[in-house]
Amino acid sequence: MAAAPGLRGRHRGAMRRTPGTEVRGRALVLVGGYTEERLVDGQLVRRRLYPGRLNIIRHSDYHSVVELHGRETWTLFLMGRRVSSWGFWVDRKHVEWRERLRERGLTPDY
Repeated sequence: MAAAPGLRGRHRGAMRRTPGTEVRGRALVLVGGYTEERLVDGQLVRRRLYPGRLNIIRHSDYHSVVELHGRETWTLFLMGRRVSSWGFWVDRKHVEWRERLRERGLTPDY
């Protein structure tokens, strides 16, 4: 099992919220797999997802991939129509993604 520093690197300690959708997002694990942390009812829950597993991610969900499994991990992500922006859960509050990048000394290019 390999750590996933590239996935969390600059946002350590922050959980990501997916772009808002009217339809839930779905991530189908094709190869490898991963461990995610998800905020559920104010509690941090960790779970492993294996090939063939469908991960449903709602607009209101905050999650973070914390570990990759196998030599490679591939997922197919399907998302409905966008209805709002995405962001991070930091210090028990939502922070819009552009603001989070600026806090980290990065400049969003779009």
